[in-house]
Amino acid sequence: MQDFKPGEQFAVNDAPELKVHVGDRLDIAVTCKNPQLAIPFNVVGGIVNMDINSADDGSGRSSISSETPRGYLVDATGNIEFPVLGTLHIVGMTLNEVKNHIARLLVEKNYIREPIVKVNIINFKITMLGEIGVGVMPIEDNQINLLQAIAMAGGTRTYGKIDEVRVIRTANGYREMYSVNLKSKELYNSPAFYLQQDDIVYVMPKATKLEGGAFQAVWQYVSPVVSAVSTLSVVYIWIKEFLK
Repeated sequence: MQDFKPGEQFAVNDAPELKVHVGDRLDIAVTCKNPQLAIPFNVVGGIVNMDINSADDGSGRSSISSETPRGYLVDATGNIEFPVLGTLHIVGMTLNEVKNHIARLLVEKNYIREPIVKVNIINFKITMLGEIGVGVMPIEDNQINLLQAIAMAGGTRTYGKIDEVRVIRTANGYREMYSVNLKSKELYNSPAFYLQQDDIVYVMPKATKLEGGAFQAVWQYVSPVVSAVSTLSVVYIWIKEFLK
């Protein structure tokens, strides 16, 4: 952010709401004033996904067996199979829209008068590649920006090209690449500043590193030849002096 001057101010953009993608696995919790009424809507893989005895308001959650997949998988058609309510088409909805949709169905069908629904993406992760700490980072709170992700990965390396950080995003069956310049304050206005589930962040290497790598590769083969020529030159000079 070399062009960000001290004391300068500009408007802050709010993080966009995450939308549900195919392959997302959602953690959906339903609670209400009467915990007993919420039990049928918190069953995952045949196991109740809440402990009604741990809290008076029914918000307590119990651990699920490691053999049971957590959450509700959004299948290839964009649906989840939700207890009692059945098949719900939620792909493309924001998490808030999913929450409101389920709450509205519970009320309309007279299951729960005042439901409280919470929705979270369980398998939210970011992949970091290139001149940075490489790895796949799970994000628990479903919100992270590009600078935070780079910091969590240990920062960029010496040869990292920070004026052209690439973010590859998959949504609605398409992949799109964004280029972000970390040297400019305009990075805050980039659609890739706030990362989304399954984003890939790639920090490109500088040209100097590529050139250095190419030089080293060439030198690996040239060096023996140079050494041999140098040795022959020394021998020639020694013989010439000896024959005088």
